[in-house]
Amino acid sequence: MASQLLILETLTDTAIDSALGYETASEKAENAGLKQTLREQAGNRRDTVRMLNAEVVRLGGEARDSGSTMGAAHRAFTSLADAFED
Repeated sequence: MASQLLILETLTDTAIDSALGYETASEKAENAGLKQTLREQAGNRRDTVRMLNAEVVRLGGEARDSGSTMGAAHRAFTSLADAFED
């Protein structure tokens, strides 16, 4: 059961990272259609996070809300890179 919980936690972290990525991309998109598509994908990922978190809690774990360490590092690098854009 512990390995199932670990797998679900990892999947949940990955889904959170994905949602955050889609949200960030939608904020930067200039095309209205693309912006809407990215928002929809972020919403789909948030739905997935809710479902995965429900299962994590059912198995005795704590709901996840911040994503993975690698995802956070990627977001920090992207923010830094954005600061140097024209």
